[in-house]
Amino acid sequence: MPIVGLDADLRALAVEVLFEASQAVMDDLLEAAPVGETGDLVASAYGPAVDEATLSATVGFSAPQADWTNEGTVPHDEFGNPLMTFYWENGPSGPGVYSFHHVNHPGQEATHWFDNIIDNWDDYVEGAAQ
Repeated sequence: MPIVGLDADLRALAVEVLFEASQAVMDDLLEAAPVGETGDLVASAYGPAVDEATLSATVGFSAPQADWTNEGTVPHDEFGNPLMTFYWENGPSGPGVYSFHHVNHPGQEATHWFDNIIDNWDDYVEGAAQ
């Protein structure tokens, strides 16, 4: 005797798990994202966008600092056009606004705030499935 409708029921359950797991990931990413002074990183969040046909979901952040804060950067030069102006808490003359044609950025250590959550996708799926 054939089991009627099982494929559709299983797919519907899988989509439900996918929606719940991807939303939990996005919630945790928003909590973990560095806020900074502007809030631009958190404001650039997108997703979850769920593709039911492929049973996949997309989440992310479009601000460039998403990659820099997650993966870190090596020391590098930065050039103004013609000047770059910024507030420097530990500037040479104390806290204040400084302008330069060029700075030697010391780099930034990776925090893996994004990777640490995404790498646990299976745990999110298991939690949603329960």
